[in-house]
Amino acid sequence: MFAAYSRIIAELPEKVKNVSCAFILSEHSILCTWYLVTPVKLDTKYFAVLQDHRMKKDFEVKNGQIFGVKTGIMEILNITITARNNVGKTTSDVLTFHSFPSVKIDAPKITSVRVTSSSLTVAWQVQEGIHFDLRCQLKYRKTNVQQWTQVPPMESQRESNYTIRELEPFNNYSVSVSCVGISQIYWSEWAEEKTAKTLEDAPRKAVDVWQFTESSDAAGRRRVHLVWKELDSCSAQGNILGYIVRCKSKEHFCEEIQANCCNTSVSITAESYIFEVFAYNSVGNSPGATLQIPEENWQDITTLKEVWAFPENQSFWVNWTAPDESAVSEYVVEWCVDTEPCTRDWQHVKNSTASFLQAKFLPFKCYNISVYPIYESRSGKPKTTQVYLKEAAPKEGPSIKETGVTKTEAIIKWEPIKKEKQHGFILYYAISYNVSEQRFFKILNVTTLEYKLHSLTPGTEYIINVKAVNSAGESGNVVVLTTLYLCYRSTCGHQFQIHPKVSWESG
Repeated sequence: MFAAYSRIIAELPEKVKNVSCAFILSEHSILCTWYLVTPVKLDTKYFAVLQDHRMKKDFEVKNGQIFGVKTGIMEILNITITARNNVGKTTSDVLTFHSFPSVKIDAPKITSVRVTSSSLTVAWQVQEGIHFDLRCQLKYRKTNVQQWTQVPPMESQRESNYTIRELEPFNNYSVSVSCVGISQIYWSEWAEEKTAKTLEDAPRKAVDVWQFTESSDAAGRRRVHLVWKELDSCSAQGNILGYIVRCKSKEHFCEEIQANCCNTSVSITAESYIFEVFAYNSVGNSPGATLQIPEENWQDITTLKEVWAFPENQSFWVNWTAPDESAVSEYVVEWCVDTEPCTRDWQHVKNSTASFLQAKFLPFKCYNISVYPIYESRSGKPKTTQVYLKEAAPKEGPSIKETGVTKTEAIIKWEPIKKEKQHGFILYYAISYNVSEQRFFKILNVTTLEYKLHSLTPGTEYIINVKAVNSAGESGNVVVLTTLYLCYRSTCGHQFQIHPKVSWESG
């Protein structure tokens, strides 16, 4: 009997809880909602009872809500929800509903958004027929950011406005507003979002400028190549229209240069020069980026002692030994692939003798990494190291360019592998060949570009392997030659053949 009773109780519909109701002002009607904790197992129907001292309404409701029941703004109602299925019914606790404090107004309408470079003034209005005081709150965000910033609630009239300050120039912002009666508990839905863009302002940050200077020509003039990085959108505060470059020495003023992006070159004398670079938009110029080029005969006696670079996470850690002179204000770490022309990149380092390079590097490329001490805005002499992110076997072997063959000797010469095909630091060259069934193997210094073979047999074919070796592997070419025959007539000759694309054969 007890088991049967438990089964019946378990199959009764779940008691409706968490009923909440609002008075929708524009409809002069009630909206009530609730939710169930467990899924409904049997066919269940719901019935609402709304009752006051004058009347009682009993009706079926669907979709978990009561909507559209007309009533007055000052009414007090007792509301219950009954759930029924084939087993029985359950009834919610009585909710005493007061219309006036439960008033929910319609979402406000944003009527205008006025902009400056750092503010948005948002104007809005709420529905007609409201005769009580309101509070409203705004929210805003950059359109590319998910999180909203909310303005604290403020007293409001039917038509009101508010200025959101301290925004970033030249950015798109979305805004919305919600309102509630001061004596009410339910906030309106948020207004339809409006988007506006703040106006431009002058760039707030100087460009990051760097230089490399050629040696003087026969006329005593040097060419300075200035390079700089584009400002990010936050610093540009508008569309950058161009750049202004100015320079001067004690004796000369350069003609002002207008540049698009992001480099220029200037011919100067042997004097010390100061350069300034400005970015500008429709509002004005950025602060000037200053760089001093020392006089040509300036001696920097406080050069760096050592520089090291180590691969890590597709980039490099760079360390160096600081000069003894303490007047260094910062360092510039510069890097580029060891080819011509060299596309330079750089970053500034302060209060440290180590830096992780903020860039992505490619494997199998040789990079020149230089560290410059900076004395205020003047650059000292750099210390440079070369490094690979990752090495691989050379892409090709040495290219044979010339041989000299006699009866018993032969000279093999080759050209260095092009830098972009070395794929690592060449450690040494190796030559191997056979003489009278004896295998010869010779290791040669990386600076050696020829080798003389001795004690060869006249009139004999030799296969000679020439290979270049780095820490990751080796690549070689094969040379086939025949020494001169022993003879007593002028018709003697020799045969020579190069097979540059034959793979290295170890032995």
